[in-house]
Amino acid sequence: MLRESHPLWGAGLSLAAYVEMWEELAESPWGRTSYAWRVWVGDDGEVLSSLKLYRPRLRLGESTRRSRAIGAVFTPRPYRGNGFAAQLIRAVLEEEPGAADEPAFLFTDIGIGYYASFGFAALPCEDALGTLGNHSGAGVRGVHLRTMTAADLDEVGRAHERGCRDRPIASAPGGTSSVITDPAAV
Repeated sequence: MLRESHPLWGAGLSLAAYVEMWEELAESPWGRTSYAWRVWVGDDGEVLSSLKLYRPRLRLGESTRRSRAIGAVFTPRPYRGNGFAAQLIRAVLEEEPGAADEPAFLFTDIGIGYYASFGFAALPCEDALGTLGNHSGAGVRGVHLRTMTAADLDEVGRAHERGCRDRPIASAPGGTSSVITDPAAV
């Protein structure tokens, strides 16, 4: 799957770096409790469709709970048009633990029309730019870029929490990098 989806979502990474990135995320403390691949497999063991399932903590007004976020829905070319992605999405929406009680979100590159049939509605999308302390690197029109490191995670988390503080729907504090030691407790 990653080999075929790499040209779409590789963001300039080599195939090896792209695969390594997703494997590293899956093996991280956050990934072990909040991230997974789901695949629809045919009778012969072939992958008919796949998606990424994220399980972030979400604040809805005053309530905080686990949510499901679906992304990177992908069907290999030979299997497209057969409804395999739709079957996989329905299975995740209906059969995942907590499906009846958890809000679900879906990230799409193809527009909202197809996903509306599953009950998804468009939400506004906003991009945010900010500055972390101790930045270095060349600036372009006031924007300074550098490679993010693990040492930046706490500061990025705090910046994210500040940006979400007054929003009615936002990731919950600690939801971006917290380690959950007892998944049954959430």
